[in-house]
Amino acid sequence: MKQTKLAVDEWEAKLQAETRNNKDGWAFNYVEINEKNRANANGDCDITFVFEPKPAIAEKYFTLGFTDYDAELQTSVITIYYLEIDECYHTEREGDTIYYWYETCYGEDMRISNQINGVTKHEFGHAIGLGHYEPDDIEIAELWAKGTQIAPSIMAQIAFENSNNMQIRDIDIDMLYSIYGDDGFVLSENEEDYFELFKIGDYLEKKEYEKMQDYLDVFLKENPENDDANYYQALLHYELKNYQEAIPFLDKSIENQPENDELLYYQARSLYNVEKYAEALPYIERAVEINPDSLSIHSRHGVILFELGQYDDALNAYRMALSIDPENSTTLDRRGQVHYQMGDYEKALTYFDMALDVDPEDKGTLVNKANALFELEEYDDAIEYYEMVLDMDSKHLEALKGMAASLENTGDEREAAKYYERISLQDEKPSTNKIIENPINVASSQIPEWIRNNASWWVAGNIDDKAFVGGIQFLIKEGVIQIPETAKPSTTPSGSQEIPAWIKNNADWWSQGLISDGDFLKGITFMVENGIITV
Repeated sequence: MKQTKLAVDEWEAKLQAETRNNKDGWAFNYVEINEKNRANANGDCDITFVFEPKPAIAEKYFTLGFTDYDAELQTSVITIYYLEIDECYHTEREGDTIYYWYETCYGEDMRISNQINGVTKHEFGHAIGLGHYEPDDIEIAELWAKGTQIAPSIMAQIAFENSNNMQIRDIDIDMLYSIYGDDGFVLSENEEDYFELFKIGDYLEKKEYEKMQDYLDVFLKENPENDDANYYQALLHYELKNYQEAIPFLDKSIENQPENDELLYYQARSLYNVEKYAEALPYIERAVEINPDSLSIHSRHGVILFELGQYDDALNAYRMALSIDPENSTTLDRRGQVHYQMGDYEKALTYFDMALDVDPEDKGTLVNKANALFELEEYDDAIEYYEMVLDMDSKHLEALKGMAASLENTGDEREAAKYYERISLQDEKPSTNKIIENPINVASSQIPEWIRNNASWWVAGNIDDKAFVGGIQFLIKEGVIQIPETAKPSTTPSGSQEIPAWIKNNADWWSQGLISDGDFLKGITFMVENGIITV
């Protein structure tokens, strides 16, 4: 108790020494809590100290103390652990062998008074608004922690054996004056806003999104141009994946902080997520200029360029990202996707393999590799990788589609049909489109959704004519697609067996929902009538 009061008195004295205006504004009042007044005192205090011998939760072991801020009540509870931290000696016998070792533990004696004083000053700094003091160079932080170099701030993180070196520095006092001004803890309107926003940030950290939104609604109504509030609103929408709503709030923040690469990155991602790729590009390009050493910024740059079809530029962006982290599996996979899109399937495989060396169970990369093997007509190898994915996720839609198409191309139509059936079962809402009678009298039918996917693949060249026709033929034989008797040829026609271009156009338009099922089936009927499909 004595060391705690001395620590708080030191804060008060140093803060009051810097002002001539209102020394009382930096004064602290005390209530000593005991068993008799414990209940009332806790409610009256802005900051409460609690003393415990050691943490009750193992994960917090070997911390010296911590500050818990309650955003709802705007109060802090500081817990100080007072037992010394020591090296405990252990022995254990196994047969004729005796093992012995030391490990960190809590001892039975109290920590020395200087250590308790230093920890109390540090935690009190948190309670009145200061965060940890972090250097740009991590090696400097290690020197501070070890005590081989004096830290410039009481808020630096120090190893427990050196905690008696914690001292309030000029930089700490300057920071508090920048927050509160000369009048101390009598808050001006702007300073009240600062602490109100601190509450909002606390809600965000704890993922209490509903409370955060309610608070922001009130705050922004009164302070619509407050940049920090707009930033928090943008982050909230972003966290909730309301990307369209995040965009105007990010714009407001970027107006005030045009060189903030984090804001530019978030805006680029938000625009990307609503498929406004061209609008996202200048934001991510500006972020690259400001922070050329960021892996995530270069990677997002590549993703946006890929969507815009600027494949060479996308490759350059991924090269920059890989120069920062050559073993980043996501970036390796994305670079492979660019080569795949450019038709360089061999090079795509190289990058997919490199990604799988880092993360051999990534389902997306496994499917991408299988797709590249499919394009190289290495169907058996493609099947092997599709199977690996389906072993991990039996409902993986792209792997099911790849399996079906690969099996068709190996001539195993019966096995392919099983996968097409599994694809059709994946649809949460099975197709209810009915084929009504039309001028050529096609019977009423229900076309499974996977046929639409098949048509899309056929148009794109992912499956050949034989595979597409085989899928239609299977459905006719199974009675899923019903062709009128009048449409069936009585004899094998002598004409060409090539599929006319207009049928492929029809299939393309139908796969995009631009023409009706009946119009699509006109092409099927034509192929039956002309012997391209035999039934």
